[in-house]
Amino acid sequence: MMLTVLLAKVFGTYMIIGGVALLARKRYFMSALGSFVEDKGSRLIIAMVDIILGLLVINIHNDWSSLPSALVTFIGWSAFVKGVLAMFMKDASLERFVKAFHEKKWYLPEALVVIAVGVYLASYGFGWM
Repeated sequence: MMLTVLLAKVFGTYMIIGGVALLARKRYFMSALGSFVEDKGSRLIIAMVDIILGLLVINIHNDWSSLPSALVTFIGWSAFVKGVLAMFMKDASLERFVKAFHEKKWYLPEALVVIAVGVYLASYGFGWM
């Protein structure tokens, strides 16, 4: 339970910051995501970090017993799967995937969901609820 609280604080705070940044700097994020396929070095580093982070969470916190625990575990599994896909997907497949979500219409809903989940996790972790 203490681990869930710690990870909820970390992931919740990170998601709030990331979601607000996504709202505030949409053009920057669209540009960065657009170059993700071409910049193989950055893609490899991000994939390795995602895999390591995902494996850490999966191995120390694979707990689906409550909503906060499940969200933390889901974030770990998502990071792991995203990292593996980024590492192994062919450029053409990754480009099609990125292109499908590289539209302005996705940024507002994504940012709002990320902020909402972040607020929930941070509220749980810091004991605000």
